[in-house]
Amino acid sequence: MNRGNYPGGAGFRRTGAYAPTGAAPNHDRGSYCPRYPPPNYVIELRSERRRFSGPEVERLISQCTTRPNRYEVFDSGIVAGRLFFDEWSHALDALVQFWEWRFLGDHDLLPDLSSKTNVASYTVELNERLTVLFVAKINGLIEGEIVKRWEKKLDNEIRRVSILLKRRNRIMEFHKLKEERDGLFSERKLIDKRLREFKLGLECIINHLEGKGSKDPEDEICLFQFEDDYDWSMIFRFIIRECRRLDAGLPIYAFRREILDQIINQQASFQKKFCEFTFGILKILEHYVVVKTRNKICTGEERRTEHSARHGIAGTDLHEGEEVASNANHGDMH
Repeated sequence: MNRGNYPGGAGFRRTGAYAPTGAAPNHDRGSYCPRYPPPNYVIELRSERRRFSGPEVERLISQCTTRPNRYEVFDSGIVAGRLFFDEWSHALDALVQFWEWRFLGDHDLLPDLSSKTNVASYTVELNERLTVLFVAKINGLIEGEIVKRWEKKLDNEIRRVSILLKRRNRIMEFHKLKEERDGLFSERKLIDKRLREFKLGLECIINHLEGKGSKDPEDEICLFQFEDDYDWSMIFRFIIRECRRLDAGLPIYAFRREILDQIINQQASFQKKFCEFTFGILKILEHYVVVKTRNKICTGEERRTEHSARHGIAGTDLHEGEEVASNANHGDMH
């Protein structure tokens, strides 16, 4: 649940208001009236395509079981419409209903709930309600029509070729049919891997929603990167993306976890080799240092020898000077 201001959207169309039950009719309904107090809760219907029908948005709002105190509809822009509520329970019920309609495909808008103040218990209640809805819809996708359609995709073809192979065929025709059946079996295995990848991806989302982390249940690979907060629009995009990838039938989708595993292993191997290489460079630099006073490069041993020689000469001169001074003082005393 977000908190913030509600600036006007582009392409303003109209506003509307619903009179509360038992209240006197409002003759100003359908036109903007500045006397409305600031709303406690706002549901924004956001459009990613920026192309929507204003009348369709109004029709959608009118079908909402919990009607808002008032609403705004726009013809263009990111925000297609706003619904204003005074009661928390009404706003939450409307939000859940809009998300349910989104899963059913009744509209392509993303609802988002904002409030003037953040109440921790309200945020927990919102996340619990939407978690129940999202988990139920994801489980429906795992066992839904799209999966069943892919599971039965090649059944008729495999059955047809198998029947033809049982007949009397010429050698060339027999080998041709056998190759066709083997190809269908290979494609069937690829479909099974894509379905397995699809189910594991959706299970990762369920694990995140239920607080179990977002790693692969089998290989402990993190397929999705989620924030700590519940970003329901982003989670919904992940779900739709998984459905589109399965429906597209791309072969690479079946090997996603294997590719990620190779990337992780190669990254770890590269880091290890890089550390070894860096350590080797440092060891080399220990033996080759720059002597700034002479602008030359010498080994560590040469540097130590030169350092000792210089300090040895200085020490000898100092000792001789001290001895001369001592003798002079001794002579004066006599």
